[in-house]
Amino acid sequence: MKNNKIFVSLFLIFFASCDFVPSLHKDVLKAGQLVKNKEYNKAIGYYQSALSRKPSQEIWLKINYQLGQIHSIYLNDYKKSLTYYKNILNILSIPFWHVKSLERLAAITSENLHDYQSSVDYLVKLTAFEPKLEKHQSYQFKLAKAYFSLRNYKQAQDIFNTFIVDTANEHYVDSYYYIALISYYKKNWADAIKKLEFYLKIEKSKNKIVYAKYLIANSYEMKEDLQSAYNIYYSILNTYPNPEVIKQRLNSLYERRLARKR
Repeated sequence: MKNNKIFVSLFLIFFASCDFVPSLHKDVLKAGQLVKNKEYNKAIGYYQSALSRKPSQEIWLKINYQLGQIHSIYLNDYKKSLTYYKNILNILSIPFWHVKSLERLAAITSENLHDYQSSVDYLVKLTAFEPKLEKHQSYQFKLAKAYFSLRNYKQAQDIFNTFIVDTANEHYVDSYYYIALISYYKKNWADAIKKLEFYLKIEKSKNKIVYAKYLIANSYEMKEDLQSAYNIYYSILNTYPNPEVIKQRLNSLYERRLARKR
């Protein structure tokens, strides 16, 4: 949220330094002030008024972007926000705003609307820029996650594999986790166990380690190795976020092991 406040301030500074018709100037500055005062619907009205005055292309782009931000960040009207970001995609002459809008479209469709196919489409465009954009690897990683969410595991793994060849890569650990998850979701239990056990050696987050152990235990359970599953579940009984889930798994395994002995 802090970054968004900074953006609004910079937005106001930009318009304050511009030389355009007083009525447009007044509408934009008033809208910006209303955003700072959290009067978002009133701000939208002033921005719309500014757009109706046919401002220059760059000002038009900035207003559309700000309207997208208001709807997505402050009003949680994600579908409406897409309209403004998409407006910007029609203007190719200023790449900066084109890229910024693609980033927002990719993020909203994935994180808020769970429309992973649309997110893939936007991220593919971002990764296709030549020369490569500064955030190219970040776009690639997000693209792999979107493919993963679509259960397009082959395309997801192809991208994740490019990150695990370099241990210094910022996406190295998370990529290995997703590769292990792919084996898990494909029910390749033995391979999932092997990869998750390696992941435990490179992950530092305690919460992620606990969940990975849960997946390992579940994989052993699916393999009918009940003793190994029981031991691992028991080891995370006091650290798993929902201990009741672990207790249920332990009770279930105990009953199954007793049934085998009868």
